[in-house]
Amino acid sequence: IHDETAVAALIDALGDFDDEVRSASATALGRIQATSAIGPLIDGFEAARADEQSFQKSVRAALVKTVGSDSGPDTASWRRWCSAGTTLRCRPAASDRRSAS
Repeated sequence: IHDETAVAALIDALGDFDDEVRSASATALGRIQATSAIGPLIDGFEAARADEQSFQKSVRAALVKTVGSDSGPDTASWRRWCSAGTTLRCRPAASDRRSAS
């Protein structure tokens, strides 16, 4: 699946209240390797509570699979990776861009 509609729906599901839904969404995004999801995945990683370890593991695995390297278990290292001039892959989700306008 590389349909942007499906990717957008999976990105939206990263914000679901159910940890299992969010974990499944992160896993699916990792399988798809949608570079448009890198920013939202990092945002989800950052927003995860300490007790959401399953979601955190799913997000990290999705990021590693998508970018091809592991920037570690904390969001600060992933943010540094993004700001190192990697590309525009770390842009915010479309919904974030709309609310910023």
